[in-house]
Amino acid sequence: TFSNSPPAAASAAAAAAVVGVQGQAESPPSAFSGSLSQAKVLHLFTLMGQLVAKALVDDRLLDLPLSVCFWRMVLGQELVRNDLTMVDQSLGVNLQDMQRLVSQRKEILASTMDDAQKSQALADLTLRGASVADLCLDFTLPGYPQVELVPGGADMAVTLDNLEEYIERVVFHTLTSAHLQAEAFTKGFNKIFPLTFLRAFLEEEMEPLICGYGEQWDQDLILDSIKCDHGYSSASKTVQNLVQFMSTMSNDERRMFLKFVTGSPRLPFGGLRSLQPPLTVVRKDAEAPLSPDDYLPSVMTCVNYLKLPDYSSLQVLRTRLRTAVHDGQGSFHLS
Repeated sequence: TFSNSPPAAASAAAAAAVVGVQGQAESPPSAFSGSLSQAKVLHLFTLMGQLVAKALVDDRLLDLPLSVCFWRMVLGQELVRNDLTMVDQSLGVNLQDMQRLVSQRKEILASTMDDAQKSQALADLTLRGASVADLCLDFTLPGYPQVELVPGGADMAVTLDNLEEYIERVVFHTLTSAHLQAEAFTKGFNKIFPLTFLRAFLEEEMEPLICGYGEQWDQDLILDSIKCDHGYSSASKTVQNLVQFMSTMSNDERRMFLKFVTGSPRLPFGGLRSLQPPLTVVRKDAEAPLSPDDYLPSVMTCVNYLKLPDYSSLQVLRTRLRTAVHDGQGSFHLS
């Protein structure tokens, strides 16, 4: 439920008992039927809440993107049917198409047509050329046939007459499946500081606040954001080549470069200009008989310090920097 992927079967329904769409009490399948117990899962979410709160207090970034839907639950907001597309886009779109059939059915039943005309009009209702019966759906959670939406749901066919109930139950089970996890996260967060302080923010603002900022880099922005020192100036050829290379990086290359130089794959809120200390580029001198082209760049992540040899060309810089960035992910060496 915390990414753009379908909910796991272990999270099909999080409450011990829920109220069904028609008001009847029903016991859903276990929300924690995987290898971890419910207590262990909730403990991990409590720890995650503490971690996120501590990172905010200490002004640290986390590479921990949580979905907008999860933040809405944490911030005490109610999820609605349209939120489903953020959890599972394909499922959300399909249910929207089904809802249009439900609306068309209601219009036909409320029309002034006689019974024979209504029956024919209802029979003509199709979803991408197929009738609801031809879809061979039953009252189980899409993709997880072991999760029944109603008792005996595996043996209950979805028809045009009960399609609305099916939609409501799929939405309900999908969007409420993680409320216990959200409560555990909130409990952990409140141990560090009150979550109510975050209610001044929109749920869409939470990811850049916690995970950092993603932006496109152009050469002017980069030159305005970096600091050149110890042998380099903004007019140095190698610095110009670096700026040109940075401005052409893909999203994945940007993340790897930032992690290599700063220790985090994301920038603070405000982007590259807000990085403190600023990204500093200094010259890494070669020792005879080696030339600068023989060296890889190195970094001091604690101060966002890039030690860059004075490479002979853009191509050499690109090759050497990519090698260092790729091979240096997750490594730590004393110099």
